[in-house]
Amino acid sequence: MKFPADHKDKKKIFFTTTAGLGIAGCVLNDMTTEERMDEVSSYGYAWGYLGSCIPFLAALIAYVLGPDMVGVLPDFVSKMIGFGVKAFWWLVVTLPLLKNYRQKNYVETRTVTVGQTFGKIFGTLKKS
Repeated sequence: MKFPADHKDKKKIFFTTTAGLGIAGCVLNDMTTEERMDEVSSYGYAWGYLGSCIPFLAALIAYVLGPDMVGVLPDFVSKMIGFGVKAFWWLVVTLPLLKNYRQKNYVETRTVTVGQTFGKIFGTLKKS
């Protein structure tokens, strides 16, 4: 099975795009109320810590059992276990956010013309 990132010169584009989305997600400021900020931050830190350790250990065990070390698992199986565990972990920790996140700060969508868009851009540039 070939994925879009498997095409020539596409892997870096996909990597950069997903990394950029992850970075942008880190600067969201409307995740919770001011009163719950410490609690949400603590949970985020804890889950982030687990998120880095559990899949790392699973991948490390798969690597150790692979052909370069113990030789119990074939190379392909060792790598698939490592990547599969990480992919599953990301899915598990992402689903609650996808299910529960509601954006609180936003601008209502409305139809605008190209001229209005450029007018807004130039207005912003004049202010800075």
